[in-house]
Amino acid sequence: MAVKCPLLQKPDVLCRIKPEARHRWMGKEKTWYQQNYCEAAYYSDCEDFDAYTQQQAAEQGVIQAQRQEGIPHAKLLVVIEVLPNETDRLSPHLRETFTDRSTCSGVYEVEFAYSVEEILDKLLSWKPDLVLIHFDSLYRISYVKLIPQITASPCPPKAVLVFGMNLEAADKERIEQLGVSYVDHRQGFKKVHTTIKQIALELALRLEQPPVAS
Repeated sequence: MAVKCPLLQKPDVLCRIKPEARHRWMGKEKTWYQQNYCEAAYYSDCEDFDAYTQQQAAEQGVIQAQRQEGIPHAKLLVVIEVLPNETDRLSPHLRETFTDRSTCSGVYEVEFAYSVEEILDKLLSWKPDLVLIHFDSLYRISYVKLIPQITASPCPPKAVLVFGMNLEAADKERIEQLGVSYVDHRQGFKKVHTTIKQIALELALRLEQPPVAS
């Protein structure tokens, strides 16, 4: 027998519950219903279940949109390698691009580390939120060995991101196996900024907005 939809209270929604399910609707608390809703108790053509899943998808969409709102605010530790005979032009460039709000769309504190020892030390002393590894500058530092050291630190960052223009397919696969993200920015550095912003906001690393004066 068709039962009135207990979730949406719509008589035109067919709710097909299996007889053995012992489905009960206690009171009118929507939260109780959601917590005790069991997919196995319903037939596949149950319109009530369809309505429920559609509602869940809509709610997840709202949550996701909320996560992407706001201005990211995080401490970034940028890992690059500079050889003894090189002039370091990369650090000033990256500092500028990660602190210029017109390009990075965030508020970031930026520090650099140039060796494994310095990286591990700054994880403990500075406690960055994100570690960004500049793949193209690595010569003697092995990212394959470095990433596990970073994630095993007593003060690990909330996320690790490898970025560069010379990432090959094998490198990308290895980075994914190590459980971190990468950005191939051959088509432009904006992708790096976008990815950092997304990661920061998903981790709730956002600038607290001052209260609006009444």
